[in-house]
Amino acid sequence: MSSFKQWMTYGSILMLTIASLTLAGCGSSKEITLGAKDNGTQIELEQGQTLAIALDSNPTTGYSWARDPAKAGDVLVQVGEAEYKSQSKLVGGGGIETLRYRADAPGKTTLTLIYRRPWEEGAKPAQTYTLEVSVR
Repeated sequence: MSSFKQWMTYGSILMLTIASLTLAGCGSSKEITLGAKDNGTQIELEQGQTLAIALDSNPTTGYSWARDPAKAGDVLVQVGEAEYKSQSKLVGGGGIETLRYRADAPGKTTLTLIYRRPWEEGAKPAQTYTLEVSVR
């Protein structure tokens, strides 16, 4: 076998090995995405795993999703800022807002998200999303 063919063979084996090890190490950190249909349900996560909640939103109306501060626990920690993707080409059209949480510590918590205008403190939320979370 020529040196080039040997190098290509060993290089391919090395690349496959690295890819396999990388994927194997990502098992518990895989992101789980839930949406509106999962409101009121339960989920079990591994410590370190990421939970993404993707919900309809329209920030042009001033409304956005946020964790209810009165019901925040230490089992889940928010990862970054909420992300918004428009689903319409029209000005003022709605889209999807995604919030991410990392399962930080073993335990149980109720994740409660509220859809409201942040400056209207004390006002009843337009919508509420709850999820029972258990972290192992």
